Amino acid sequence: MNLADHGGLKPLVVEEIDPASFDLVAPPEAPEPQYSVEVKSELLMSVEHLRVIFNDPKHMQKFTDFLYALKPESVPLLNYYLNLVKALKAIGYADAIIRELASVNRTPSSELPLTETVSKSLIGRADETFGVLAQEELPAYVAHVWTRIVNITIRQRITNTLPPNLRDLSEGLAQIFCLTDPSRDDNPIVFASEEFHRATQYGRRFALGRNCRFLQGPKTNQHSVHRLREMLVVGKEHCEPVLNYRRDGSVFMNLLMIAPLYDNRGNIRYHLGAQVDVSGLLKECAGLASLGELVSQKQRQSESSSATNDGHKPTREPRASRDVLSELAEMFTLSELKIVQASGEMAHEAHAEKPNSAGSSSSTNNNSSNSNNSANNNTNTNKLPSLLKDKDDRAAPLEDAPLDTSISSSALTPLTGSSSSPPTARPRGMLDHYLLVRPFPSLRILFASPSLRVPGILQPSRTATASRPRCGGSRGP
Repeated sequence: MNLADHGGLKPLVVEEIDPASFDLVAPPEAPEPQYSVEVKSELLMSVEHLRVIFNDPKHMQKFTDFLYALKPESVPLLNYYLNLVKALKAIGYADAIIRELASVNRTPSSELPLTETVSKSLIGRADETFGVLAQEELPAYVAHVWTRIVNITIRQRITNTLPPNLRDLSEGLAQIFCLTDPSRDDNPIVFASEEFHRATQYGRRFALGRNCRFLQGPKTNQHSVHRLREMLVVGKEHCEPVLNYRRDGSVFMNLLMIAPLYDNRGNIRYHLGAQVDVSGLLKECAGLASLGELVSQKQRQSESSSATNDGHKPTREPRASRDVLSELAEMFTLSELKIVQASGEMAHEAHAEKPNSAGSSSSTNNNSSNSNNSANNNTNTNKLPSLLKDKDDRAAPLEDAPLDTSISSSALTPLTGSSSSPPTARPRGMLDHYLLVRPFPSLRILFASPSLRVPGILQPSRTATASRPRCGGSRGP
């Protein structure tokens, strides 16, 4: 080029170009690990998350209350796993006693065989059962917690009592939905709301006529997809947290509720899919303090990984039998604790009847120490509620406790009316009341939720052509 036309500026040669000179902002020297929605979604449904719940009595109490109240068919599986853990702890207590006996050198055989009686089959069964609980019951528990938050948020948004810090979180609630037609091949979308197209970035030309699987991505949990497919086949209402992808590749955590729409003959005509973007709940670990603890653990592990890369592993000293026994006692039910207490009292009473004064004094000391130990054991059992319930124990109705979340406020009050509900009530959905009507001037009610389905509310068409509604023109709430 003519240099005079460009003010005498000469282009840079290749050797003079510094790639960093074109950066608007200098890159950080040591970037801290960022937990994206994808990473947190994997932690949300992981075995590690369920283990954090099981290790904390408060989290475990909420999880077991949820199963006893809303999923009683899963309680035997929970009790099966807890009994396996109890058996492993009992074997560990026996091993601890053997270790202490081996330290005594006065016996002819000073080294007793340290029997590793922890059966591999028991450990394998326990791990397999725990994996099933994490795969099936943990997503249902997460859906229950987040559905409560969504219900409260919608209610407070309608009554204009929503806290300011939750207003951005509630944008678009109950406005993202679509309808699918199971009578057509591959159950395609036949109608979607404007918010659905805006939130997913897929327009009508792409979304209509396709199955909803185009929202899935590489990190979408396939177990969640399988459960949704099963519920669609059997025609049951279901709520599932699932990771979805927008058109530009960005991710969002979707709290998806599917509900069948029956015609006047009792056949499933359409499926309603209501979606709520709960990415904010996932980022803030709202209602799930256990997830926040797991994220903090992962962050601490990543920070301390450089210090432990030298390959030195600390040696674990064997624990005393007393400590192992205390962990075993935490697994006992109330009836088992009564049996242990009654047997101990009978043994001490028989020992106290001996005429030896020294024996009586030692018995008295033993009784006093036993009372102190029993008091300590009672204190420990009070800290950790009994997870295994006896057969005669009835599960209390699940009450909505205050939300243990950093974004909760005093305005997020528990749901009312839950204490009077039966223990086996179904989990609440995001949309309990909805209607699908034709636009003006017809305003004919085509479908209604079970809560609004009263005799005469549905108004089917008298002609065969009108009995098949065109959902593209409907404006259902």
